[in-house]
Amino acid sequence: MGQLIQAAETAGHYSLEPGSSPEPGHSDTAETTQENRRAAPGTPPAAPLMPLKALAQVHQRYILAEHPTGMWLVEQHIAHERVLYEQLCDRWQLVPLEPPVILNHLLPVQVEQLQRIGLLVEPFGDRLWAVRLAPEPLAQRSDCADALVELSWGGSLEAALVATACRTAIRNGTPMSLEAMQDLLNQWQQTRNPRTCPHGRPIYLPLEESSLSRFFRRHWVIGKSHGI
Repeated sequence: MGQLIQAAETAGHYSLEPGSSPEPGHSDTAETTQENRRAAPGTPPAAPLMPLKALAQVHQRYILAEHPTGMWLVEQHIAHERVLYEQLCDRWQLVPLEPPVILNHLLPVQVEQLQRIGLLVEPFGDRLWAVRLAPEPLAQRSDCADALVELSWGGSLEAALVATACRTAIRNGTPMSLEAMQDLLNQWQQTRNPRTCPHGRPIYLPLEESSLSRFFRRHWVIGKSHGI
C-alpha cells in the first residue's frame, strides 16, 4: 500500500508526487510557487465540485470519502484549517472585546507585535495590558487570552492568520456527522490551494482504484471464469 502515494518534503513543504491525483475540485495544472493569499478583483468562480462523497469518520480524525477514481482519506483538522485560513486572508476583521482581555508580563516586543497586526493594546496597571480588539474568530472563545499570547510571539500578519486558523479549526478527536463531513469536503474543494494546509502538510491521501486493483491482483487471469 506504500506505493499508493508518495509524499516528499521539499524546501520545508510537502507536495504530492506529480501525477498521483488531480487537486480536489480543480484541474491538474502546474503548482503555483506562492500562496494565493487574497482573491484579486475579477477572480473567476471556483471550479465545480468533484463528486466526493463522505462515507465515514475514521478514528475521529479522517474523513473517508468515495471519489470517482477510488477513495480518499481527508484529515479533518487541516482541511478545515485550509478553509478558515483562506477565509481569514480574504477578511481579516478585528472586533471589540467587552470586557477587554487583560494580559500580564508581556515583553515590549510582544506588545509591538500585537499592535503591528492591528490589535488595540493599552497599559492597564503594573505589568498589565488591556487588549481591546481581537480577531473575530477568537473574540468569543474561552481561550482568547491564550490565543492572544500566541499571536504576540508571531512574526507577521501571515503568522497570525495561520495561528488563528489552526486554533479555530475543528480538532482531531471531534465526532462529525455525515452531513458535517460532507459540508467540510465541499468547502475544502473550493479553496484556492486544497493540496496542503497553511503549514505545508498534505491534506488528503488518494487511494486510486488502479492501485487498489494492482494490490489485490485483480489483473490476474485466474478467477475470470468465476466472474471475479
